[in-house]
Amino acid sequence: MRLELTRLEYAILERLRQLDPELSALPPQVVEVLSREFTPCGRYVTITGERLKAGGTQLDMVGLANGITAELTVTVPGAGVLELVVNGGESWDGEERAFHFV
Repeated sequence: MRLELTRLEYAILERLRQLDPELSALPPQVVEVLSREFTPCGRYVTITGERLKAGGTQLDMVGLANGITAELTVTVPGAGVLELVVNGGESWDGEERAFHFV
């Protein structure tokens, strides 16, 4: 079974592309999700895809007082880890509720 980007993960990758004019928008089928690990305060998503570039962004989400920090780290060319961490040590059940970037 192939893992797909969630709506939130896709939006974060698109936001990182908007912040970097060198990157063009990529359709979601170009990024492959290899694994997804949930923690009490976030998520690690291992991905592969062409033109991945490290970056970060902040977002607010309904139900999380301090928002989320999202960081994409490129581990080797064409592969990386998207890390989502809830700010302020708050716990998160992983449910994707309404959000917006700050």
